[in-house]
Amino acid sequence: GTNGEELWRTDGTPGGTFLLQDTWPGSRGSRIQSPLVSSGGILYYSAQNPAEGAELRRTDGTAVGTRIVKDIFPGGQGNVAHLTEMNGVIFFSAEGSGTGRELYRSDGTEPGTMLVKDIRPGSGFSTPLSLTPVDGVLYFTADDGSRGTELWKSDGTNAGTTIVKDIRVPGNADIRSLIRVGSQLIFSADDGTAGREPWGSDGTAGGTLRLGNINPTGNSMNTIQSFTPTGSAVLFIADEGTATRLWKTDGTPGGTAALFPGSGINVLQGTLVVAGDHLYALHRPGGGALELLGARHTPPGTLGSVGGPGLGLRATAYTASGNRLFYMAVEEGADGRAQTFLRLAGPEIDVPPPFNPQLEIALDATGTNAQLRFGGDISEPYLLEGGSDPVVWETLRMFGGTELNTPQLVTIPIRVHPPGRMYFRLRRTGN
Repeated sequence: GTNGEELWRTDGTPGGTFLLQDTWPGSRGSRIQSPLVSSGGILYYSAQNPAEGAELRRTDGTAVGTRIVKDIFPGGQGNVAHLTEMNGVIFFSAEGSGTGRELYRSDGTEPGTMLVKDIRPGSGFSTPLSLTPVDGVLYFTADDGSRGTELWKSDGTNAGTTIVKDIRVPGNADIRSLIRVGSQLIFSADDGTAGREPWGSDGTAGGTLRLGNINPTGNSMNTIQSFTPTGSAVLFIADEGTATRLWKTDGTPGGTAALFPGSGINVLQGTLVVAGDHLYALHRPGGGALELLGARHTPPGTLGSVGGPGLGLRATAYTASGNRLFYMAVEEGADGRAQTFLRLAGPEIDVPPPFNPQLEIALDATGTNAQLRFGGDISEPYLLEGGSDPVVWETLRMFGGTELNTPQLVTIPIRVHPPGRMYFRLRRTGN
């Protein structure tokens, strides 16, 4: 666009939606980094401009109140990233003059923005990642140059920034996926003996323990796998060596166990989704088509197929919103043609042909609207239609012939009608 990617604000109305600041003038954009973090009514974020590079910025929601906090690396790139709030202080990683990427803190003022500790002295990068507050202590991973990537903690002071435990001696524990559960910290690590397994920590060396050796012959977790929170515990998928199953932990060895130990069902790594008190994951029976599995996780129910076997699923084509799960499936219709269904766990939302193949459907943040994105090389005008019956259609929007060459995003209120179905389709205006 005209201004590129910049910071905007909105109150949910067209008149209340406007650009706060064109930080990098012109169409290039200031390349705002996620996450944006709020503290004391001020929003903090990282953005670039030609004069100061990627630095810490703040806004109170007004143009005059949108400004840089501090140029951490004058004449260079501070590359501020990984913002996290704890007790009214913003913690982040950045590169400074004479240091590599290290841990910083800010109270929102220039003098109150400073290096916490040069963990890897000199120009080397300790690269603090996964900044996770737990009861007033900030946990993160860092590499001090001699012990590899290990677990560290900080109270925001130089003296109070220390390694929690050197888990792999010698070597690199390569800690990943930090997450808080109560007063416990859970993560995955490789101690060089048991492979990559789940770990828990109370912030002390003695209280930092491997939660189990789930796979005695290898890694039970991979480096990109994460934990899924469910209140007082987290769920995760573990490779037991002979099967890949769902597990649950509260951060202690005694509270770590298979969720459905007698199911005999293998689930695919990286496909776990939680919707309320139910969980869902993908399964590929016999190496065939993907199948969506579901069960109550608290208390554990019976793991079984959602909607029957043989669904033509895509691994990323399902999402949770509150207590509801929506997923995409391709099935053979009564006329023998493939039909794409957007299904709700219970009621169904059908997308019958002729629907453009380049289709994505998701929920908005409220869970009350379906967002349909579609596009392609369509040379004729089309109508987007919806309805509660496949015979009675309502026109939702009309598109010109060349408009669909660019992907379109349309937000439609979810109106589920008896028997729990809603339909969408694209139709040429002449048909």
